[in-house]
Amino acid sequence: MKDLPVIIHILEREDHSREKRAFVEKIGARNVIAIGNGSNDRYMLKAAAIGMAVIQGEGAAVKTIKNADLVFNNILDALDCLSHPKRLVASLRE
Repeated sequence: MKDLPVIIHILEREDHSREKRAFVEKIGARNVIAIGNGSNDRYMLKAAAIGMAVIQGEGAAVKTIKNADLVFNNILDALDCLSHPKRLVASLRE
């Protein structure tokens, strides 16, 4: 990934759920779209401007789905939605 404009952050503590949320808050939650499916992703999805739960083949934790703004069948559908902003807006409008 050396040629991509990304920063890799490796989780260091035992409590990944709180560490993920703290990282989102540190980088500015209002600028974050987070994607996850595990129970340890629930706080991260809640803190992010847009939280996306993905079910994938292994399923998704109910706590995580409850903290998500959107739910997708898989990661590819979630990423595809980001390339179609009108779909994203339509899904999030009240």
